[in-house]
Amino acid sequence: MNKGSVKKRGLDNFTTIHVIEKKLKHHILEWIATALSITGAVMNAKILFDGFDNSFYIWTVANFLWIGFALKYKHYGLVLMNVVYAVINILAILKINGVY
Repeated sequence: MNKGSVKKRGLDNFTTIHVIEKKLKHHILEWIATALSITGAVMNAKILFDGFDNSFYIWTVANFLWIGFALKYKHYGLVLMNVVYAVINILAILKINGVY
C-alpha cells in the first residue's frame, strides 16, 4: 500500500455535518420538555413558588420527555443525563412523601 492510498483518520478528515430532520411532533416534544425543565428548575430554586414541592414531579415528566427525544435522535449522552436526573427526582419525591 503506498502512502497516497492511506486514508487519514482523525479531525483532519472530519467533514460530515450532522443534520437533524424533525417532524412537527418532535419540535413540540422538544419545546415542551424545555419548558418543563425550566419550570422545574425555577420551582426547585423556589424563586417564584416558595414551598411548592411539586417541582420534582414536573421535572421528572420533563426528564422522560427528554429521554424519548434523545433516544429518537440517538443522543445517548442526553439520555444518560436525564435518566440520572429522573432517578434523583424520583428519590426526592419519595423523600418528600416520607417513603425514603
